[in-house]
Amino acid sequence: MTRASRIADPIDIGKVAKPPPILLPDPMTVFACRAERFADLASGNPMADFLSFMAEIVRAQTSALGVLAVSIPPETCSGWATPPLDRSKWRPDPSWRHALAVILDRLDAAALTAETRSAIERLAGQSPVALDALTEKVVCFEYGEADPAEACIVYAALQVYWTRLAGDLVQPKGGDAMDRAATCPICGSPPLASLVHAAGSLAGSRFLVCSLCATQWHVVRIKCANCHSTKASRTSRSRARADP
Repeated sequence: MTRASRIADPIDIGKVAKPPPILLPDPMTVFACRAERFADLASGNPMADFLSFMAEIVRAQTSALGVLAVSIPPETCSGWATPPLDRSKWRPDPSWRHALAVILDRLDAAALTAETRSAIERLAGQSPVALDALTEKVVCFEYGEADPAEACIVYAALQVYWTRLAGDLVQPKGGDAMDRAATCPICGSPPLASLVHAAGSLAGSRFLVCSLCATQWHVVRIKCANCHSTKASRTSRSRARADP
C-alpha cells in the first residue's frame, strides 16, 4: 500500500505472499472493540438507541467472559481437517448458562424496550433444561417457534462461550485450513462479515469473520465467499475490457 490511511487498491491485492489461513480470536479484545465501535457509531446517529443497546449487549458479553470456565480437549487442537469445535456436535453444559446469567443481569439494569425486558424476564425464569433445549436450536439456527428476542440474547451468550473456546485453541504448526469458504473452519458457522485489512502486515488481505466464534479465515478477494467460485469475477473483467 502507498498510504496507510486507505483500504488497499485492487493493484495491492496479493502483496501478502501467504496470509495465515486462520486468525483465532482474542476474546478480551473482540467484545471490547465491538462495544467501542457501537458506542462511536451511536453518537449523532438516527439509530442511536439501537446502536447504544447493541453496545450495552457487547459490554455485557465482556463481563460474561469473567465468569466463563471452559476447557478444550487436547485432541481438538491438533489440526484443521474438520472443524475442531463443530457446533452441530455440541451439547450444552453449564458454562454457557453462566454467561447468559451475567448478560441478563447486566441488561436488567439498562434502558430497555418493553419487549426486550419481557424477553429477559422470560429467559431468567426458565429452567436449565428449557434453556439448553432452546440453545440447541439457536446454535444451529433452528429457531422454529422461539421468540426472536430470546433467541438473540441466547446467541449473545453463545458467542461468548464459543469465542472463549476458539481463543483457547492452539494454532497447529504447518498446513493450511480446510478450504471451506462458506463456513467457519473452527465451528462450522456462517460468516458474519467479509473484511479487508487496511493496515499492518495483513493490509490488502481479505478474511471472513465467524458469526459465532469470531474466528477469521482467509479467502482471496477474487473468490465468492459463498461458493468459492471466480467465474463472476472473470466475467466482470471480460465485460470491462469489452466496454468502450
